[in-house]
Amino acid sequence: MLDLCLFRCDWTVNGDGGVSPLSTEDRETTVRNVIQPMASDGLRTMCIAYKDYIIAAPSQLLTYMFHSDVTVAEIGFINLCNF
Repeated sequence: MLDLCLFRCDWTVNGDGGVSPLSTEDRETTVRNVIQPMASDGLRTMCIAYKDYIIAAPSQLLTYMFHSDVTVAEIGFINLCNF
C-alpha cells in the first residue's frame, strides 16, 4: 500500500528544502532500497505526502478534495517513517 502512495507522487523535497521531480526510477529505487528492507525487518512504514489545494472559495473545498482527477495529481513526497 505504501508504494501506491509513493507512485502517485510527482515531486519530492530535496536536501536543500527545494522541490525536485520524482522519476519512476527514483520511486522504484526507494521501494527496493528503503521500503522493502524495512518491511522484511518487520517494521511498519508510513509515507508522508503533501497536496496543495488552491481554491477560489472555501465552499468548493470538499468538491475539490474528492474529485479523483484533481486529488491524485501534483502530490509531493516528503519522507518515509518507520516504527
